[in-house]
Amino acid sequence: MPPIRLNIQDLGSQDRALIQNFKPLPRSVNLLFWAKKEAQSKVASPAALREIHILRERLEALIKPDRSHGAQPFLMRYQDGTDSVEIMGHYESGLEFDGDLRFPYFNSFGVRMLAVEPYWLSDGQDVQQLTSSKEVAGADRVIARIDGEWQALGAGANSTVREFARDPVTGDVYAAGAFTSMDGVANTRGIARWDGENWNAVGTGLGNGSVRAIAIGPGQNPTVRTLYIGGDFTSVGGTTAFRIASYDIDGNSWSEMGQDDGLDDTVRAIAVNRDGDLYIGGNFVDSELSTITLNHLAFYDVSADSFVTVGFGPGLNMSTGGTVVYGIEMDLDGRTPMISGLFDREVGGTAGDLDGVAIYDYAANVFDEPGTDGVENSDSRRAALAPDGRFYIAGNFTNIGVVDANNIAVYTREDWLPLGQEGDGVVGVNKIIRNIQVDERGRAYFGGSFDALTGADFAERVGSWNGTSFSHLDVELPLPGNEVLGLLLNGRDIWLGFITGGTAAQASFIHTIENRGKASADVILEVLGPARLLWLENQTTGDVIRMDLMVDPTETVTLDFRQGKQNFVSNYHGNVGNGILPDSDLSDFKLIPGNNRLAFFARDTDANTEISLRWGIRHWSFDDVVWAQSTG
Repeated sequence: MPPIRLNIQDLGSQDRALIQNFKPLPRSVNLLFWAKKEAQSKVASPAALREIHILRERLEALIKPDRSHGAQPFLMRYQDGTDSVEIMGHYESGLEFDGDLRFPYFNSFGVRMLAVEPYWLSDGQDVQQLTSSKEVAGADRVIARIDGEWQALGAGANSTVREFARDPVTGDVYAAGAFTSMDGVANTRGIARWDGENWNAVGTGLGNGSVRAIAIGPGQNPTVRTLYIGGDFTSVGGTTAFRIASYDIDGNSWSEMGQDDGLDDTVRAIAVNRDGDLYIGGNFVDSELSTITLNHLAFYDVSADSFVTVGFGPGLNMSTGGTVVYGIEMDLDGRTPMISGLFDREVGGTAGDLDGVAIYDYAANVFDEPGTDGVENSDSRRAALAPDGRFYIAGNFTNIGVVDANNIAVYTREDWLPLGQEGDGVVGVNKIIRNIQVDERGRAYFGGSFDALTGADFAERVGSWNGTSFSHLDVELPLPGNEVLGLLLNGRDIWLGFITGGTAAQASFIHTIENRGKASADVILEVLGPARLLWLENQTTGDVIRMDLMVDPTETVTLDFRQGKQNFVSNYHGNVGNGILPDSDLSDFKLIPGNNRLAFFARDTDANTEISLRWGIRHWSFDDVVWAQSTG
């Protein structure tokens, strides 16, 4: 085996370090040449060293750098294994010779070759034909990427899916929205539960209206999980409940909330704080019986079953003449909410004090506008907290703070920064971002009605941001007229809820590809058009090549991802490297030994399209093929 350099990161004052990665280094291959002595003879055979001198002279003539064009390597082949394997080497030392020619038994010499490519390569390559995409039929208004594969969930919904919530104990996913039936299951109006295989009713569902907000918390009993829904309904599970209700998951029963029978207008946001109490936002002004004024934002004390005012509440936006709270996201402390919506002040305050976004200090019972300013003459729809403490905010605006930002920005805890190039994050005519979520790695996902994201033209209705650039996903939703409203992240799983159904979605095709070598292999992707290349992911390693590259009919494109040899060329257009998006794992993408699960996605193909992936078979040592031979 070649030597390995371990790249480590010291862990502060701790008496250990973290191994980040490893790098195989160039290695020496030592060749020994000798003259054999006959067993019964007391003298060397041949008695003189003339022949070995002649052979050494011939070898020297072969490997002199000026005879082999300097940097040209030698190919050395090992043929006694199951495969013939080769390694490329350059002469390094051995022929300087420091022995005594008068010594009759000194009849051998060594030559050391340096292999800068440290792996043994099998003679030839493996090739896999790739399927460009798959049709996801039945993805009516809901689709999910589970274990790396996009799939329909039953027959979907008969109308819009707006929100999701995941049960942290069972892993079941609740979908909510304006549908009256999910997968044809009875009593699934507005709310349904996916158990991993089928959709199920949640009690007897809504009696009327729809659901616009959903959350799961501990409820009055910390050992009992409670599902909360808000919307424009007045009845759920046979119980009168005005716009907000709770569901005892274990007890399978619905209840109204608050001593005033609920709220007087639509609920659009619910967030659970660390104590299990709720913040609720929407269009409402009062409780249903008008005994308490809440002004679009309420705190729900679970133990007291009562609504409580939150400051004076968000106030009128004079530019639009309306006030709505669309989103609520809890901060890292689990007690401080960030509120997004359509408002420009606290009730009784000065216009511009709270422009579409506010942080509520629960201890001081006051609102504060984050950064130097909020959004003007428009609204924010949703905020999402990243693991590093940043807040992403999205909606329908063109600036935030003092920067231009098309519908998406990030709050650094000091001020607002735009996403994209000079703030042009979302492009196109229809460009509202309705939902935003951030995964545990810090990647932000967006859903809405937008046509594209900066630098990611295929990111229509749904896309992501890795901290420096936008990308599309490996799915194309039914279009036109669609809009992504619901978005749920569960580890690497992604759930999408949207408006339009009846047409199949298109998504990446999953391949199982075997690397027969004992070392990782770099790959080359070859395409004969027409095609639009979009996605190549090794789900076994987690590395992704994100592309947006148009290949014309009869055009041949070769994308060489081999380390040190990366080259992306077309026989029509020359270099096509700009078709590889910045958000790609170019330096890490490879096939590991054994089976690899690959997702590949391309669109606009026809019967003439040919797409193949090829790679060389590499081994750490020729012992890999010797052992394979001896064990069968």
